[in-house]
Amino acid sequence: MKLCQWGKLMAKGGKPSYWDPRLWEQYQKIGEADTKTVKSMKRFLESMVEQHTSAVISLGRIMAQGIKKDRDPTHSYQEWYVQHIQWPKKDGQCPSVFKIETHMIEDERYESQLEGFPDGWKEVDVYHPWLLRVGLQLGKRVREGTLPLEEVDVMGDPDNFQEQLQIDHHHRKLEEYLKSAEWREDEGTLETFTQEKTVHVRRPDETRKAFINRILFNQNFILTFHYIIQDLGTTAPHVPTKTGSPPSGETEDMLVRRMFGERAVDIYTDVGMKKENFYRATKQLAERLGFLPTDPQEKEEDQ
Repeated sequence: MKLCQWGKLMAKGGKPSYWDPRLWEQYQKIGEADTKTVKSMKRFLESMVEQHTSAVISLGRIMAQGIKKDRDPTHSYQEWYVQHIQWPKKDGQCPSVFKIETHMIEDERYESQLEGFPDGWKEVDVYHPWLLRVGLQLGKRVREGTLPLEEVDVMGDPDNFQEQLQIDHHHRKLEEYLKSAEWREDEGTLETFTQEKTVHVRRPDETRKAFINRILFNQNFILTFHYIIQDLGTTAPHVPTKTGSPPSGETEDMLVRRMFGERAVDIYTDVGMKKENFYRATKQLAERLGFLPTDPQEKEEDQ
């Protein structure tokens, strides 16, 4: 097949005719790495820092303490979640599905110990949901002192001037931290596929579909289908695409307000939105950002 013909096939929407149905099914489950969703995540974090600075400080401190004690990060995240988040919950706990995936990321400082991989690549464990990963990055920086978030007595007198100065100071540091994009440092933004010591690395600007097509173009089709189906990993963010386009910044703001306990009626009245549109938009975004399971068998009731 000529390269120009291959390019036309890659550009078509839907299932490429040369893809095995099993490969297409797996691809649909995983979807593409969605830069729009990453921007949505960042807007959510910015809104959370703006509205609930003390809760973000608490996330960093709890995760840092967990790292110090070599505690399972999911337990630290659950502890923080139960303390601060009012919705969504299931049996009083975070309803997210926790899991760990191993990814390869580029790090020029790293001397590779992995067969077939050059220096500058290393394995990292990537946790889901994504806010847990954000908490881990925050906790690491609090622990190492590069983002010191001293303890704030958030239950004290709200008119306490020194306390408010401290919270404002942390707020500025957190805003700078978000601008640096370090909250995504261990996201595993590249994928790899290894066959017979040949390492194919997904480029940052390459769609997942184009990456698979490139592998198929360079490898034996029949042999590769099986391995891709087994090894097809996920890049951040790990979210389904079937829930629609990421909403605007207003929806991230509404979701933060809803998650931290504001009454739904107060929020949708405040923003001038119909009740049903508000529930649909916030639930959709909660699914997309991993706060709610997307399994149709597991549904959360609106609160």
